[in-house]
Amino acid sequence: MKAHRSRPWRCAIVLLMSVLSGAGCASNRLYNDAPSLYLTSVVAGNDMSVGVDLAVIEFDEFGMLWLPEQLEAAIDLIDRRNNASDRGIIVVTYTHGWQNNADSGRVKNDLARFRVGMAELGRELHAQGGRAPDHVVGVYLGWRGATNRLPLWKNLSFWDRKDAAERIASHQMRETLFRLTATAKARPDSKVLLSGHSMGGMILARTLAPTLSTLLLASGPDGVFAPSDMVLLQNPALDGLAAYQFIEYLKRNNARVELRHADGRVEPAAGPIIASVTSEADWVTRVAYPAGQMYENMSRAFRDDIDDGVPSQSTLSNHAHGHLKFLISHRARVDNGEVILEPVEGAYNDTPFWIVQASQDICKDHGDIYNERFVGLVRQITELNRLYDSNVETWIRPSRPSIDAPPNKDREHSDAVHERERTMPQPPRAVSKCRALPVSTSDYERAVFSSMPNRCSVAATASPSSNAATTRRRSVMPYTLIQGLHTGIASVSTTGRDGPRRSRSLYMAPADSANRTGYARYTDCLDIQATKPNDRREIR
Repeated sequence: MKAHRSRPWRCAIVLLMSVLSGAGCASNRLYNDAPSLYLTSVVAGNDMSVGVDLAVIEFDEFGMLWLPEQLEAAIDLIDRRNNASDRGIIVVTYTHGWQNNADSGRVKNDLARFRVGMAELGRELHAQGGRAPDHVVGVYLGWRGATNRLPLWKNLSFWDRKDAAERIASHQMRETLFRLTATAKARPDSKVLLSGHSMGGMILARTLAPTLSTLLLASGPDGVFAPSDMVLLQNPALDGLAAYQFIEYLKRNNARVELRHADGRVEPAAGPIIASVTSEADWVTRVAYPAGQMYENMSRAFRDDIDDGVPSQSTLSNHAHGHLKFLISHRARVDNGEVILEPVEGAYNDTPFWIVQASQDICKDHGDIYNERFVGLVRQITELNRLYDSNVETWIRPSRPSIDAPPNKDREHSDAVHERERTMPQPPRAVSKCRALPVSTSDYERAVFSSMPNRCSVAATASPSSNAATTRRRSVMPYTLIQGLHTGIASVSTTGRDGPRRSRSLYMAPADSANRTGYARYTDCLDIQATKPNDRREIR
């Protein structure tokens, strides 16, 4: 009888729990369905700030775009700002994490904070002037990271939202990031910063790591232009096994980051291509994340013999990478009020994928990424690679061990010929290995390009104020532009997949200020060398 009388109470409790969870539920819907919502001007350029725009792109539970028009509008915005810029723009993407979404009606969510952060960046770039970008385009990548706003229920949503985040790190997210970065980098002096927090950091890492791996595999010894000048992960919910596999790949290929300057100088980058910053006080990734991972991994089989000194697969998989001592490359702490960033001596991870563990006085919990010290740490890292210098490009270069091959007399003869040609006196080199040639209207008045298989021709003009004897090297993705030539002839050499090099002439036309264009693209891989005006020698 007691059990029978208790049933109404149980039903009441279940009903109350259902009502409470429904009352705090965050809708599964598109939040920004009109251009006035997903495309806004944050700051018009003025004497205090460069111009700042904000675009919003939303994804559903399965990683599909809610409204493809959002992506197209963001692409068009970046393209227009590129064309109107005098010294390039900066595109900053932010993928939010757990307990957030793209609700523009809320004043305390990540979308509101991102808007404020982009306005602050606009003022900072204006104060820098000089070679800093002259416009900011922020792109907020939203998904249903929040399902409930009630204190207890929202904390219990962590593992469910982690599954959703893993689904979002898929095809349409990869397409979105690729198109955003490619559009920005169609102009050589524009910069890109990709960032993500919490599960958004995990989405970013799982989306980008395969892309970077593929680029490195397909690149030659000269490396490849980085699709993003830097990737920033903030308290990311990414397991150590995924991070280890990418780090091990970078180590085997001896991947290095280089900064290539407009004047042709190349220097090793002082900073990373990916920086992951995790607070030692982040209980979400330190405690909650391992609990969920251990439960998920109960039915999985792991290896314990990866390599000497390497933790087992289960240990790596069960923990967030930012809390695994084995993977940490740098530590950040506060000393006399100053944030100190220093490498870990003898660290296994010596790659361009930095894993930084920050002390509690820099970041006190999972969401504390907007305080002055954490922002200062991020600024330290980004400044190492001159993120805001439009005259510097970021490249990734592998240095793989050579592979022995059977002797090939024809190849040896061809290599000897090429070596003789290489060591012959050469005129100043203006462009190196380009796939596209965007043109800045501040440097050029007109540019016309045509492209055919194994053949390219280019007509470009320099500003009338340019010195005919000077050249300027600009390579981007690897895109290029040539400056300083009025009328002259140069050679365009191409290498087919199976055929020999072929040379074509390049004509430099006089400036025509009445015919301005932004940029054009072509896809052949070239070497372009410029001669003095009216010198018609063919250069190989």
